[in-house]
Formats: sequence, structure tokens, C-alpha cells
Amino acid sequence: LDGAPWLRGVDVVFHLAGNAHAIDEPASAEAHHLATVVATRHLLAGCSQHGVSRLVFASTVKAVADPGGERVDESFNAAPATAYGLAKRTAEDDIIKWAQVGGHHAVVLRPTLLVGAGVKGNFWRLFDAVRRNRFPPLPDWQNHRSILHVDDFVRALRLVAEHPAAAGERLFVCFPTPYSTRDMVNAVRAALGRPKATLQLPEAVWRILAGIGDLLRRLTGRRAPFDSEHLARLKESAQYDPGRLEMLTGFVAT
Repeated sequence: LDGAPWLRGVDVVFHLAGNAHAIDEPASAEAHHLATVVATRHLLAGCSQHGVSRLVFASTVKAVADPGGERVDESFNAAPATAYGLAKRTAEDDIIKWAQVGGHHAVVLRPTLLVGAGVKGNFWRLFDAVRRNRFPPLPDWQNHRSILHVDDFVRALRLVAEHPAAAGERLFVCFPTPYSTRDMVNAVRAALGRPKATLQLPEAVWRILAGIGDLLRRLTGRRAPFDSEHLARLKESAQYDPGRLEMLTGFVAT
């Protein structure tokens, strides 16, 4: 039986489907497994059936553990800590195995935090809060986060689909230079035609706000707009080295 007729005559598949990573309402492990692992296996079976020989998978840096304060490259292979990351990692393994067994061209790209028009998730929350003047001025935590513009991600997807040196690789893709959360807030303010924030709300106040959110969650059973986990996200570093992608293909995010 033809389980994927839409793959007839297709040369390249760009696989971007899956459950989105979320803090406030994360999907269950089963939901991630079904949407990412099971769906990918069906897709690979359809590709084999219809002779699709090229596939690019949009994975995530969450397919490995959080690197903490270090800047890591693809040799960092610690197991993911979330159901979302585990599902992506399992799908990666299936795709690479499919390519090796069948002699196909498959590439896994692991994007960092995406910014730009149309993005959702954590960056959209930050952008919307700044736009609405509901984002208090941050202390300079001097954290370092790798980010990637959505247009650069599209360029990378298209490039690795054709570049022979990328076949069989799992590659981080991001800007070469990381940014602090404060840098990102000021960039949003500049895009909105506003000056940089000069004041800083002391960290003690941020901790109090996070504590109030934690208390509300315990009392109501519902997630507050801001709590300790959100604060940790604002302060954390997550740096990735895109050097291997550049070495293999010449790609540099701009």
C-alpha cells in the first residue's frame, strides 16, 4: 500500500515537523514520541518507498544536554535531559541510520534559539513583553546565548541539502558570536525605535517576582506568567560552536 503518495517525484525532503519545545505547557513524553519519533519513521519508510534520496532534518540543540557555561561543538554528545530533546535525538539516530543503510544523503541541523519574523516560543514572549513595555530592565548577568535568524536557518537548510560534505552530519547552526539576554532586549528595543535600557532592576527584585510566581503555582496549580524557571532561562548561558558547518560547507550566519 502507498502510505505517502505526496512523496512521489520528490527529490528532497525538509523535515521540520514535531511538537514545539515549551516551558509553560510542555507536551508529554508520549506526545513527543508520537509527533517526532513515530512520524519520522513513517516518513523514512515513505522516502524509501518512493526513492527520495535526500533529507534534511531540523532538529534542535536540545538533542544534547544543556552545556552550562561552556561553548560546545559537535563532540559534546551528552544525553538530552527532556522528553523533547530525547525524541529529537531518537529521530536523528533513525535518520542517520536510514541514510547509512540506504546510501542516502541525510543531514541533521541543530539550530539554537531562533529570532526573526514569524518565530514563536521564548523569543516571541520576550519580544512581546518589551513591545508592550512589560519587561523590566535586566541586570547585566553577562550570560552568553547562541541565536540564529530564521532567514539564515533557511539558507543553511537549502545549502546542506545539496552540499556533499554535509551528508551524514549532525551540525550546530547559529551566529558565530553569542549574545546576552540584555543584548537581545536592547536589540528588540532598537528595532522598535527605542533607546537602550539604562536602568537595571536589581536581581533581588527579580528573585522576589519569581518567588511570587512559584507561590501562586503552588496555591492555584496553574503556571504564573513569571516564576523561578523563567528567571533561570533569562540568566542561563547556552553557547554552541558553528565552526564545523562553516568548515564543511563555508556557511556563516550573518
